[in-house]
Amino acid sequence: MRREAPVMTTTDYDFIVVGGKSVLINSHHLTGGCEGASFLVLILVGGPCGSSLAARLSDAPSRPSVLLIEAGGRNEDPASRVAGERNTFWAAGGLELDYGYKTTPQAALNDRELPYHRGKGLGGSTATNIGVWDYGSSSELDEWARLVGDDCWKWEKVQERYQRIERYHNFTPEKYGRYVKPNPLSHGTSGPVDVTYPVIWDPCLSLIFDAVEAHGLPLNPDLSSDECLGMGVAPATVLDGLRVTASSAYLEPQRENLQILTQSPVQRVVFEGTKAQGVELIRGDRLLLLSGIGAANELAGYGISVVLKQPNIGLKLKDHPMIRLGATVEQDAFHHKPLAATADDIAAAAQGYLKVDPSTLPALSSLSAEVQSHLLNDRTPTHEMLLRIVHSPMQEGRLLWIAVLVLMNCQSLGKVSLRSKNPLDAPVVDINLLSHPYDLQVATEAIRSAVQLLRGSSIIPTEELVLGPKSLKDADIVPELEGTCVTPDFKVQGLEGLRVADLSVVPVIPSNHIQSTAYLIGEIAADKIIAEYGLGT
Repeated sequence: MRREAPVMTTTDYDFIVVGGKSVLINSHHLTGGCEGASFLVLILVGGPCGSSLAARLSDAPSRPSVLLIEAGGRNEDPASRVAGERNTFWAAGGLELDYGYKTTPQAALNDRELPYHRGKGLGGSTATNIGVWDYGSSSELDEWARLVGDDCWKWEKVQERYQRIERYHNFTPEKYGRYVKPNPLSHGTSGPVDVTYPVIWDPCLSLIFDAVEAHGLPLNPDLSSDECLGMGVAPATVLDGLRVTASSAYLEPQRENLQILTQSPVQRVVFEGTKAQGVELIRGDRLLLLSGIGAANELAGYGISVVLKQPNIGLKLKDHPMIRLGATVEQDAFHHKPLAATADDIAAAAQGYLKVDPSTLPALSSLSAEVQSHLLNDRTPTHEMLLRIVHSPMQEGRLLWIAVLVLMNCQSLGKVSLRSKNPLDAPVVDINLLSHPYDLQVATEAIRSAVQLLRGSSIIPTEELVLGPKSLKDADIVPELEGTCVTPDFKVQGLEGLRVADLSVVPVIPSNHIQSTAYLIGEIAADKIIAEYGLGT
């Protein structure tokens, strides 16, 4: 006999959190301004968005009951949180905590399929990422506020919000103090997320900064300041030798009114008409599409009943393309060695946000006047660069000076769609990288500039470029590369009782490592819900 999938409703809970860490709300049990009302809210989030949201809702003065439903496990093994492994864990042991998605073949990358990492279990991707903590630029956040018509996303408001999220620890040795100078008035000291500058410095790092300055690039001693451009050291979400995850920061210690149910994938949202009533357990990253919200022809093709025709669901996917370059260090002219890996976090990389001049790029004129204005803003980066000296994996006994470039403010748009109606099947992810000419032109100029640094430094002399184009001509660089449906208060237009509070609501991806933005979204969503339904009394 076929067993019916269990359906969770808010009969016994004020809030049900699903899809990694998402939320349903039932006002039958709430007190305050919404007493006597009848509503159900589903917030589809993951990792830091949902952990912060669930924690904030359960901590509201009215003390509502909250159920958090997670598809993966609890991720409690301390071996998965070693701070010194944060830069490599995602490609090693972290794969066990990853959904293992791959993109479709990317046309601009010679039809390569790329891994598309997404963390699984409590903490989401904060359990597997490299843990860098930075905000993004003031111009990007102000543009976000303008696009959604909500000043809570403006730079000044976001800075205040981050101060409440973070707990800064600056252990930088005094002799390196010129490279790390976070303004104590601009950063928090009592939030739930520990953010740390390490005490151990790789002996090669100060030489990298010397080479950067000699090349004419600016330094930036606080990558989360209003002066976003320049090279510095990024703090990370680690403390006392352990990675800080969304789970460890927000879900510990256990609250009596917050129940956590793991290994419980969510299949779909259950609707009565267009009003959300509950969730059927299986898994949640395509939850809107599987629940009948999306393009009618696509849903019909999989035999899914349409609840709401919303053709934009799954569209306008953006991400940050990453490009690796590397040059072999001259053996006889450079006598320093990078530190071996340890369990503790090490300051080993210079990184920061830079800008090629968009006005020199022919593809800029193809964009709208508003987009051009944003991209031309002096505080809108075009790319991030990370510089580090490592032991070469290609030549034993040799050193490699690597440059990792990550494009920002990309114009290429991708799509997430269903592979089938089976919620256990991975989604079809087409990130469509470098499909827009503007992105390709930014990448070309960023590569050219980085190669000139790697090959032109007298402080860190190099012999040859072993990762990168054979020349700086466009004809050699380009082949090297080949290879909103939601309102400002997170409500899904056309539906009752459904909110989306995850990174899919971001109209402008900030120039940062996105985990801080995910925490921010969860916090702001919690504030809006608490205020709207009077949960603060």
